[in-house]
Order: sequence, then C-alpha cells, then structure tokens
Amino acid sequence: MKLPTLILFLITFVLSVVTHAQAIYGITDDKNVVKISADACSSEVILNADPGTLISDIAWEQGVLYFSLSSSICSINPENGSVELVSAIMLDINGLAGDENGHLYIAGSQLSKYTISTNTLEVIGSLYPYYTSGDVEYVNGILYITAHDTGGGSYLLKVQTNPFSFSVFTSIPNSSYGLVKSPQNPQELYVTDLGNLYSINLSNGFVLPVCEAIFGIYGLTSGPEDLTQPKDIAEFPNIFSPNGDQKNDSFTYDTGTKEGSITIVNRWGNRVFYSDLPFSWDGKNADGQECVEGVYYYILDSESGSKSGMLHLLR
Repeated sequence: MKLPTLILFLITFVLSVVTHAQAIYGITDDKNVVKISADACSSEVILNADPGTLISDIAWEQGVLYFSLSSSICSINPENGSVELVSAIMLDINGLAGDENGHLYIAGSQLSKYTISTNTLEVIGSLYPYYTSGDVEYVNGILYITAHDTGGGSYLLKVQTNPFSFSVFTSIPNSSYGLVKSPQNPQELYVTDLGNLYSINLSNGFVLPVCEAIFGIYGLTSGPEDLTQPKDIAEFPNIFSPNGDQKNDSFTYDTGTKEGSITIVNRWGNRVFYSDLPFSWDGKNADGQECVEGVYYYILDSESGSKSGMLHLLR
C-alpha cells in the first residue's frame, strides 16, 4: 500500500470511529417524531410536535430540527417538543431537506431553496408534470424527490439545481412519502409508504423491501443519535467551493461557543488550517496559497465535545 493511500486509510478509519453516529427520524400522521431502526424494523416515539395542523415533512439542518406545514417552516425543540415559527413563506410545501450548508430545499409543484440565515427564498424551477408526494433528500449535490404524476404513477426524481434539470431515476411504490439517505451506506436511500420501508440503490435504481409495519410515516430525515446534543458538535457542512462566485466561498460555522479550536489537514495528514472558534476557512493554507481540490479532514475540539469529518473542496 502506497504511503498516501495508507495515510488516507488511517485518517478515514479514525474518523469513522469518532464521528457522531447518525440515526433515522420520521414524522408520523399523529405528529409524533419517531426514531426508526431499519435493522430491527421498529420505531420509537421520542417527542410529540403538535402545532395544531398537519406536518408534511421534517429535516435536520446544522443542529436544528425543522418541519414543514402547508405554507410555513417551523423548528422543534427536541427536549420538550415546543414549536417555533421560522418563516411563513406561503409556498405549497410537501418535501423538505437540508444540505448541511444552511439551506433547506422545499418541494411541492416547484422546487425552491430557503436560506436560513437571511430568511430568503429562491425559486429553482417547476417539477411539472410531476408533483412532490412527500419528501426530498440531498446527496452529494444532487436532490432526490418522491413524486407522482397525473396518471397516478409514483417515481423518484433526480434533480440537478445548477443548471436546473430533472429526470425520473426509478419507479417507487405507490403512496411513497418519506425519503432519507442510509446512515450506513452512502449509495442507498430509504423510502416509506404508509406501512413499509424500502431501500433504493443509487447505483442501479433497484428498489427492495426492508421492513413491514413501519406505519404512518410522512417524512424522514437523518440526524445524530442524540438530537439534544449541543449545536457546536452537530452536523457540519461537508462541501464548499472557494471560487469567488459568492456562493459557498468559505467553510464557515458559528459553533455557538467561545472556547475551542478547529484543525484541517490534507490527505497526507499535513495541517493546512488552524483557528480558534468560531472560524471561517477560505481554502488557503497558512502561506496564503490556494489549496488544491480534493478531500480534507477537520478535527473540532470544543468545550462541549469533539467531532471530526471529511470536507470536499471544489473550485
């Protein structure tokens, strides 16, 4: 094994051990947030979120659990289930997904992107002749959407946002609602109808049954095993593009703490960036030179814990 490959293997192995485990969460027709085990084919109610109307989907984004109503976005406090209005955006919302970069993608008859920090909405494009039937998932820059057409068929759409385009990726069971990426397999999605859980292989589009009797799930999302973990060790963005286009030009995260530091290393294990918290990295090393495209690794140490993970730098 060559030295760079060995170093990459060791770093990846360490990160796989120390990175916070992910779990699957769903919102039910009676407004309970449940934690789902695909291995055990079981679900456990962890809190009730009852804003007085139907919740169509949930999404975990940068340490916050969001849910969509018919025309609004709200947040849920995982400790007590209290609900707070985030934005009354007055759109038809069926699907909701975070991208780990501070955005929520919203799907109904059209696709839009909501920026949380600025409370702004950007319409991306129409999904006609399809209509979102329940959920959206963001996987490595691509959106997957459960949808149906006027003929009653159910499909998984594959959507590129820039430039906007979409196509049917595969057919899915009728009345499919929830959609989430597998915490264990990056090439696999899970989809639910109102009684079963299925897997979707992103390499070939095959849909296979996984569990029966997972009832009444309208929306799915993935999040940490403990939703009440402090924000500064919650989910991080994993991709940025410092190319001067004013979009995702820096790897920035307001950790909510004044104590701690972050270190970023390349695949050789050489440190390219170090900062106290909070931090912002523009993709340059300590000498002011632009780092090359590729995979980097961050190690965060804070007063609330530690977290490590992979970061993709694109130009």
